[in-house]
Amino acid sequence: MSAAIIPLPGAAAAPVTQTRRNGRHPKMVVSLRRFKLERYDAQLSAQAREKEVARLREFAARSQDLANWQLFRAAQLEAEALPARGTERGQS
Repeated sequence: MSAAIIPLPGAAAAPVTQTRRNGRHPKMVVSLRRFKLERYDAQLSAQAREKEVARLREFAARSQDLANWQLFRAAQLEAEALPARGTERGQS
């Protein structure tokens, strides 16, 4: 069973197609593409800022580890040098 299609009296025979416009939009019409691109750019810049912050935090952590190791090594060398200094002073 198929339903019969009854055309409305005011309907066009073929569907209406909207022609593509070239040039600027009228005064009160805006392009949604621009807003989408602006939002996308804002998201990208936020992601880029987050990546930069993460990179800087990682660099700071590595720098702190390096500084701690250097302080530890300096303390070791200083501790090794103390007995040598003590014997030199004691002999004079």
